[in-house]
Amino acid sequence: MDDSGEETRQSYVVKGNRSVVEVVFDRKAETGQRPVIRCSAPDGYGGLAGQAQGHEHEDQVLSLAGWMTTSTDGAFIAVLDAAVWPGGLVLVQADHDGRGSQTFYQSVHGDSPGVWLDFYFRAVFTAIKAADDTFSTPDLVLRHPTNGSWSQPLFTLSLEAIRHLADQTNLSVERIHIGCIHGIDTDRSFRQAVDHLENEIENGTAPEFRPFRIEERDLPNEVGSLSGARLFRIPLGRQRQPR
Repeated sequence: MDDSGEETRQSYVVKGNRSVVEVVFDRKAETGQRPVIRCSAPDGYGGLAGQAQGHEHEDQVLSLAGWMTTSTDGAFIAVLDAAVWPGGLVLVQADHDGRGSQTFYQSVHGDSPGVWLDFYFRAVFTAIKAADDTFSTPDLVLRHPTNGSWSQPLFTLSLEAIRHLADQTNLSVERIHIGCIHGIDTDRSFRQAVDHLENEIENGTAPEFRPFRIEERDLPNEVGSLSGARLFRIPLGRQRQPR
């Protein structure tokens, strides 16, 4: 517990058919040189711009992040290796850009309450798999996949994505650190998500995994050449309807 008596660190072990992964929720966790998975928004609640300041590839990284965030296509995941971003970085296309522009996410999901489950399940699944394939490290950080705080549904589908990965893949990662100092009752929300997952497993009601294929895309012209960066597009069950 911290000085206020609040619990700040919790752990849950996901035991899959092929891998075992400890998920550590710690609101005060430091990223260090671990690969980080986070939303692409340069500005806003979890904005990237401040963290990118002074980096060698700052302009190109922010250009890619900005393009992902405001793209009307989606959903996108970008992987930046350690030569581009210290420790490595995986960007998830943000749900809003912090400046009022409409994003792909908003054009489909609108301002509906809660998170778009299909979007974030596949995004978290793909981001962790891509990070594991790229970095092969025992520790990853999952921080701000949305441009906002964590919620119980977001915790729940993230744990479900990790469980399906552990069932299907021989993962290098041994610990996934979820960190966030924002939001209210995030400790309780994490516990509720763990209870939900445990109940699904015990009752045999866990959703069946539906395989999907991701498509690698060229980097947008706005970014130019950026060796060590890769861009992927995830198919979603509910896409934006043509006008």
